[in-house]
Amino acid sequence: MTAPLSLEILLVAIALAVAGGLIAGAVGGWQASRLRPAAALRRVE
Repeated sequence: MTAPLSLEILLVAIALAVAGGLIAGAVGGWQASRLRPAAALRRVE
């Protein structure tokens, strides 16, 4: 099985990977910023 690889497909794949990484980082950072430091330290195992 082969898939056609063009510059357009490569650029879309890179853009989706970067967008996914930025969204995941923003959501994680937002959740971490809402925690109080004492509560966050209690959760560390």
